[in-house]
Amino acid sequence: MSLFSRHKLSEYESSDYQQQLNEFKYKITKFEDRLEKLESDWECASQGESFQPANGIDAKEAANRVEKAAQKALPNELKKAFDEINSAVKNEQKSVRLYQYECGPSINVIGKPQQKRIYHIDTLSKELKKYGYETKLDPNDSDGPYSFLEVSWEGKGTSDVSKIDPANLEP
Repeated sequence: MSLFSRHKLSEYESSDYQQQLNEFKYKITKFEDRLEKLESDWECASQGESFQPANGIDAKEAANRVEKAAQKALPNELKKAFDEINSAVKNEQKSVRLYQYECGPSINVIGKPQQKRIYHIDTLSKELKKYGYETKLDPNDSDGPYSFLEVSWEGKGTSDVSKIDPANLEP
């Protein structure tokens, strides 16, 4: 009988440990969010900008943050785009669609699937044109959950464009 009670205690300890681990992960996430906010506030203060009220942000600042994020993500997004293009070329395709978001398995607060950004398609479109690709943004859903960038490499605009080696890109 003591073996049975010991087994039950072990299950309880395991459950307690998992709960503590989950609480610890939650606290780390909250700490990272606070740290990011403090870094942002410090950056604003160091540039002489005034602090915004709690959660307050004006349109100019919002646009600047999105542009900054797009520029920061561009080297990795460009690498992923080239991987997609190479895969399509191996399959003898002449174009590929790069979707802006992918839907995750979790549901957000208002009951919609969580979306994870894959590409900043406006910025990526401009950059791919430098490599001689023809790009076309989805005309029906410019910033929606199913928006995409159509990239093609056969046509009038790709013949005499100078080639840039993707291996020279920053990681």
